[in-house]
Amino acid sequence: MTGYEELGPLHPIAGQGGAVRARRPSDGAEVVLKRLSGAGSEAWLGQVARRADWLARMGHPALPRIFEVMAEESGLVIVMEYAAGGSLADRLAGGGMLRPGVVAELFSTLGEGLEVAHRAGILHLDLKPSNILFRANGDAFLSDFGHDRLLETTGQPTPGAAEYLDPAVAEGTPPDAQTDVYALAALSYQALTGSPPFSGESVVEVAEAVRGDRLRPVADVVSGLPALLAGAVERALARPREHRYPSAGAFAEALLPGQGTVLPALPASDVLPPMPPPEAVAVPWMPAPEEPPPARAGRGRALGRWPVGAAVLGAVILVAALVAVPTLLRVVGLRGTPTTHLLVGPAPSSPEPRPTLASLPVVEAPTSTPPGPSPSPSPHPTPTAPKPGLAPAPRRPIPATTAAPAFVPSPSPIPAPPLPPKGQRIAFTGTKDGRPSIYVTDPTGSVVIRLTNSPVGEDSQPAWSPDGTRIAFTSTRDGSRQIYLMNADGTNQHRLTAGTANNYDPAWDPTSATIAYVSDQTGTPEVYAIGALGGQGQYAGPAPVQNYTHSTFAQPAFSPDGRTLAATTLLSGTMIVTWKISGALIAGLNSPPIPHVENPAWSPSGSQIVYGSSDGKVQVWVMAPDGSGKLALTAGPSNNAEPRFSPTGDRIVFVTDRVGLRQVWAMSADGTHQALVVNVPGETYDPSWG
Repeated sequence: MTGYEELGPLHPIAGQGGAVRARRPSDGAEVVLKRLSGAGSEAWLGQVARRADWLARMGHPALPRIFEVMAEESGLVIVMEYAAGGSLADRLAGGGMLRPGVVAELFSTLGEGLEVAHRAGILHLDLKPSNILFRANGDAFLSDFGHDRLLETTGQPTPGAAEYLDPAVAEGTPPDAQTDVYALAALSYQALTGSPPFSGESVVEVAEAVRGDRLRPVADVVSGLPALLAGAVERALARPREHRYPSAGAFAEALLPGQGTVLPALPASDVLPPMPPPEAVAVPWMPAPEEPPPARAGRGRALGRWPVGAAVLGAVILVAALVAVPTLLRVVGLRGTPTTHLLVGPAPSSPEPRPTLASLPVVEAPTSTPPGPSPSPSPHPTPTAPKPGLAPAPRRPIPATTAAPAFVPSPSPIPAPPLPPKGQRIAFTGTKDGRPSIYVTDPTGSVVIRLTNSPVGEDSQPAWSPDGTRIAFTSTRDGSRQIYLMNADGTNQHRLTAGTANNYDPAWDPTSATIAYVSDQTGTPEVYAIGALGGQGQYAGPAPVQNYTHSTFAQPAFSPDGRTLAATTLLSGTMIVTWKISGALIAGLNSPPIPHVENPAWSPSGSQIVYGSSDGKVQVWVMAPDGSGKLALTAGPSNNAEPRFSPTGDRIVFVTDRVGLRQVWAMSADGTHQALVVNVPGETYDPSWG
């Protein structure tokens, strides 16, 4: 396929040859190419394309990252992230179990992701251990949203694996969102106990156990588990649907107590009584029955159950056949060149606004902060022209404090991953917990590491040193905005600038010895420079004779040869100006001033300057260093801003609000192949590629 180097099949199993590992030559990122082709209809292909596009835009870490949907002559190709951390099946192989705290955190996050998908009308319906995958940093996500299709012959969705089949579906209820919630709970039961809640020696035997047997309590299988965790899993597996949690989100909240809603007590008839000698752990939601009904002895089955069991067997076999056929459907009338985020048929309508859901913690890097925290600072206005349309979204109110949970989730057993190599690092500001902090990721977003976590203030505007060893950033942890430095791994955080004036917008010179920044110490924001080892900041803007003494400056950027600075200045409008480090003005590149320009950044060769420009919506533009050859790389109703070239110059990261919140995306240097990079909750912005 054009643009990708195929590395071999993802799963060397018969019937799964449609998924292959591949490398994207533009940045070396490893991805998965999933081909859908064969004997289906054009309408179904359109449905698949629209569903993939929705998943790509949802932005929850428990959902797969989809970079492109492209058309080939034989069908569709979905380009998605490669799971470097393996699958849940790997971790549970041979009866393996996970620690209770890990189970609570893992399945709470997966439940939140499932809730996001359900609110958009997307079901999974094939949840099983092999479809829960892990990124390199240990974060889990749900894979293969492929069985929520409607069968063209029956018009009904297909159910998933028998061990995780909702008993209501086994009784004939059409699969729906509750089917997914039950399957997720069954997986959490297996992760706690080492085996699914129901099992057997054949598909029919498993299906019959699901339909007729009563659940064995978690505490009867494994002793010493937290009562609230065991009770949450058992409630989600209740046979009558009215006794379960109403949604995946409610189940997710119950796994990590504190914000969930307590439902009525679960009738004891839904749970098999514990077997002596171990006694069941008392669960607040499950009072002991006066006369527990007897457990079923053995696996005997009444003849009246056979038609239902046969129907379930047929449905499961049909699912297996659909998965195993290498050519799922034939493209009718879909031809042409690959297209990014191809939508076949009508575009989906926008989903209703929904609250942001929490997730598993991003990997925390060891950090150091100065002693003696200062009081929480008051915000300082940015002395630049306003950025239209890019105002941060309002934060979700913090819920009232509730009683302490009965258990404390254990930390993830997976160690923090190493930093991506130099040239494959993107630092950014994220608001995952409501307070801006500095994170770092790779170009595919498969590793997300938090570098700063100050107890007070906000950290933002990360800037990589050219040698890749340090990051300069802006922090308000001391009250006013100041320039700080830290090592690439987040250690040795220390303040660089002094005084009480606001200092911000850091930019490195090519030697990594000097940092330019903006300071308002004279009352007017101007460009200064300071040595990376410390010292006194010195004025570094245009010479006073250039008549810019009283102009407001922002966002300085060194040219690759270190001889020229570019920055924005506020006059009657805004414009980009360049000057020699001696102070001699070269040119005003957007003259006369226009309503808004921002964030100039040089290409590695010095042949282009990329920037944001707007008279309504901000778009990414490029131009020559003399201001000629201006070309827009983005368009449309969204704001696209804060562009930065990759070290090789063939990619550009930028910030867009096309899905509501600001998020970091990337594109080729010519504006093509635009795709989400950072897929974490909250806003992401201030990208810096180093």
